[in-house]
Amino acid sequence: MQDTAGTWLMTTLTASPLLIALMQTAASLPVLALGLLAGATADLFDRRRLLIFWQAWMLGSVGILAVLTFLGHISPWSLLAFTFLLNVGSAMNNPAWQAILPELVPRELIPDSVSLNSASNNLARAVGPAVGGLMVAAFRRVDTGSAWVFHGSFEIEQPVIEAERRLVAGRMAGERSAGRIERQDAGALPEREGLRAA
Repeated sequence: MQDTAGTWLMTTLTASPLLIALMQTAASLPVLALGLLAGATADLFDRRRLLIFWQAWMLGSVGILAVLTFLGHISPWSLLAFTFLLNVGSAMNNPAWQAILPELVPRELIPDSVSLNSASNNLARAVGPAVGGLMVAAFRRVDTGSAWVFHGSFEIEQPVIEAERRLVAGRMAGERSAGRIERQDAGALPEREGLRAA
C-alpha cells in the first residue's frame, strides 16, 4: 500500500521522471542488495528478536513518513529515503520469518503453513496496491490520501509486532533457534554457504 501511495505522492512532489523512477529502485534495491545478509542474520541471531526489531524499524519508518506527510514537510528525497528504509526492514524481516515458521507449527502442519503464508503474501501483493490507490483517490489531495495510507500502515504494524512478540515468545523464550549455524563449527561464513547453495 505504502509503495503505491508513495509513488503517487512523488508525482505531485516533482515532475522529474528520474525521481519518480527511483521510487521503484528504493522499493526493490534492498531485497537485491540485502538478501544474502538477511538470510545470514536469520541463521546467526535469535529470529524472535530479529522479527521484532525489523517490524519496529518499519513501524518507526512509516510513522515518521506519515507525520512528515501530514505536516506537509515531505520532500522528494525524504520520501525516497523513507521508502528505502521501509523496504530495508521488509528485506531483512522476510528471511527470519520464513526460517522461523517451521519452529512455530507442528511438523505435520508445515506444508499447510507454508502454503498459507505464500497465499497471504500473494494476496497482499495483489490487493495492497489496489487498496492503497483507492485510499489515495478517496481524498481530494494526493498528499492527504498518501498520509492516511502511511498512517494506516502504521496502525497495521502495531498489532503485527504484538502478535509476533506473543506468538514467538511462547515457543522460543530462552531458547536458541533450532538449526542456527554455530559460528565455531561453521567452516565458512553463512554468506558463502548461501552463495554455494545458489
